[in-house]
Amino acid sequence: MKKHVYLLMIGGMGLLLFSSLYQGFSASDDIPEEIDMIIQTSCFDCHNAEAKSEDAKRAVQFDLWDDYRVIKKIGILSKMGEVVEEDKMPPQKYLNNKPQAKLSETQKKQFLDWTEKESGRLMQATR
Repeated sequence: MKKHVYLLMIGGMGLLLFSSLYQGFSASDDIPEEIDMIIQTSCFDCHNAEAKSEDAKRAVQFDLWDDYRVIKKIGILSKMGEVVEEDKMPPQKYLNNKPQAKLSETQKKQFLDWTEKESGRLMQATR
């Protein structure tokens, strides 16, 4: 169970670039704007090089997304979808301090649809 949470954090929602000093987010060209906003609001605080949580950073660091191999990205996307679907991400402890980070049902569906679509796209690209 704990592994799934960590893997979600890895998947988590990443897919953004992070500068050495926090200057906001810069989504990859592969990330639609609505997904970028979800990641910015609900994931990035914990999943970047400057974050305090070592577990979250081990799961995924969005600022390193472009450096990950395709197979790793596919795994992360799968885990992200799993933990979001199971309402394990964002974690309740985080939501207690930042309730606006809770995903609406619409955001959750958008995110899950995107992780599945992006995983499929990456798998096709490896063939």
